[in-house]
Amino acid sequence: MRRSRGPTPLPTQPEQTVINISGTELTTEETNILSKGLSFCPTNTVDPFKLKVDTFKFFRALQLKHFFTPRSSVLTHHDVVLRNSTAEDTDPPNREVTPFRKKSSFIPHSNLNPSIIAYSNLVEIDISNICKTVQNKKCNLSHAELKCLNDLEKRKDIIIRSADKGGSVVIMSHDQYDSGIKSQLRY
Repeated sequence: MRRSRGPTPLPTQPEQTVINISGTELTTEETNILSKGLSFCPTNTVDPFKLKVDTFKFFRALQLKHFFTPRSSVLTHHDVVLRNSTAEDTDPPNREVTPFRKKSSFIPHSNLNPSIIAYSNLVEIDISNICKTVQNKKCNLSHAELKCLNDLEKRKDIIIRSADKGGSVVIMSHDQYDSGIKSQLRY
């Protein structure tokens, strides 16, 4: 009686291994986060307040560019150089000259471009929708793993690369990496 061999099931995901050839020891948390592979992507977190501040600054810069651009013609490079050189030379004589100036908070309220206003309104609607959907997503890393990932990113004593074959993650010291690069350049 012959036994029927069925097809062998293929693994759903190739096993990721971490190969440490540097002299430094990695913690188990660092090894676990590296075993996820170099193509692992943590979920993004969005700070809605910072995002709104950045978009406000961007649209303010657009409105200022529109407000101060002359309507009659496009400026040439010569006009820009001339304008910058004369602007520095015409400071009032009573004004104290310092290398630092207070940052302007001027926001143009007249002569606004309706296209910029419409675009900013559409972007703000899109950003509010994105913030609502992102807040409902869970992070795919724990706080300890996220801290470990940030610590690995800041480490300067090791270099983390993918292996040539097999999908492994290789950790080596700078000296090992430099000698490997130099040996490849010699041939």
